[in-house]
Amino acid sequence: MRKRFGCLLMIVLIMLIAGCSERPHEELPPELEVVEDKPDRIEETIANMSLRQKIAGLIIIGLEGTSVNTRIKQMWAEYPFGGVILYERNYIRDDWLKDFISELSDLSKPEYPLLICIDEEGGAITRLPGETFPAAAELALMSEEEAYHVGQAMAKKLTDFGINVNFAPVLDVNIDPRNSIIGSRSFGNDPDLVSAYGIALFKGMESGGVVPVGKHFPGHGSTLADSHVELPVLEKNRDELFAFELIPFMKAVEAGIPMIMTAHIVVNGIDDKPTTMSKTMIDILRNDLGFEGVIITDDLEMGALTENYSWKEIVVETFMAGADLLLIGHDYDLQVEAVDILEEAFEAGLISDERLKSSLRRVMEMQDESF
Repeated sequence: MRKRFGCLLMIVLIMLIAGCSERPHEELPPELEVVEDKPDRIEETIANMSLRQKIAGLIIIGLEGTSVNTRIKQMWAEYPFGGVILYERNYIRDDWLKDFISELSDLSKPEYPLLICIDEEGGAITRLPGETFPAAAELALMSEEEAYHVGQAMAKKLTDFGINVNFAPVLDVNIDPRNSIIGSRSFGNDPDLVSAYGIALFKGMESGGVVPVGKHFPGHGSTLADSHVELPVLEKNRDELFAFELIPFMKAVEAGIPMIMTAHIVVNGIDDKPTTMSKTMIDILRNDLGFEGVIITDDLEMGALTENYSWKEIVVETFMAGADLLLIGHDYDLQVEAVDILEEAFEAGLISDERLKSSLRRVMEMQDESF
């Protein structure tokens, strides 16, 4: 009897197993599914870059001329820079500029597209002919919605040319009316108003496919000296800075601005070095404001730096302070020398491969999200 029962039990089990095998495959609930790790595109791209490509890829340069000539091709073959900034000197005709930008873009690898940058703030600071946009001070007389639409219109004009990065909005609070550097470039003397209109403008640009850049951290609005010529000093301590100048930057960071530009100004209550070269100031942006995006410098050739520091000091200390992208807008010799200087600093152990990778990753993540 016991044997017969055992046989019957085996037959039932076999039938059940056979029945289960005929059922269609049932998907596991999402929490039980095994997800295969996808390759990290950015990590793979960086791993395949030479030291020269990594370093040059973190420098934005200005060029002479209106076309990609043999000299520029040879230059890029040796120094594959990460981007260019365009000036009025690069423009003759609309179609020529479009061709120039297209040819420049072809110099870079598809997985690491060139950053094509411009200062198109509106008002007096405009680089392109044709339709002009209101200065920030004029925008502040409109509604925030209108400012957003101006940002969209800016993006449309820029992307039509192939430009993907705009050094705007200006987030400086125009505190001192004697300040001739900022003036109508600022939305006004109220940090909350500057915040609201700065965010509206940059969100409009973003919606049109252009990377906006908030500038000039930590705020140029109460300085009187022109950093193009000399080194401005901001007579503020940390608490005073957080109570006023930093408010638009804090709110822009909270709103998700992808890139911020540093100013060549000394905040003498915090550090005796210009913000661009100050790790203490960059740490405020990273740690206190929580900014995880790309930090770009203002032009390193400006007199605020070159009249007070050697080129080697400027380049090495700026990068070691925490800047991701170094902007060098004019001098070919200084542009290639900057690459050589950073290579020497790497070989000397002052700059690690991890430090290079962290900046490259920020830039490439921004490109993935924006382009």
